[in-house]
Amino acid sequence: MIAKRKPMSEETKKKIGNANRKHGVYKESAIYVTWCNMKQRCYNKNNIGYKNYGGRGIKICDRWLNSFENFYEDMGNKPIGMTLERINNNGDYMPNNCKWASWTDQHRNQRKNNQYTIRRQTNA
Repeated sequence: MIAKRKPMSEETKKKIGNANRKHGVYKESAIYVTWCNMKQRCYNKNNIGYKNYGGRGIKICDRWLNSFENFYEDMGNKPIGMTLERINNNGDYMPNNCKWASWTDQHRNQRKNNQYTIRRQTNA
């Protein structure tokens, strides 16, 4: 049987203080993990996704690269069920090329995706 984890009390959060926080957001939060994963895909040659990101020359803008605070300011909290998507799949991670998207939308914006037209309606 797996023991359920109790929610962290406000008192415990205060004791932990800033050790587990980055600019007021918990390091384990979805938005912080997204920022870290984005950096890993682009700059860590040992990351499984590197070949599809950093290996293709995809970079992170200077504003976001070393500032989680700027990334958070520009993107806000990560909506539940959404992922970080580059609007231009060949473009870098930057405020005007990123948005929160569902997995369905993400799959439509893949390099390997083929579009087809039936009765004058194009689908991915």
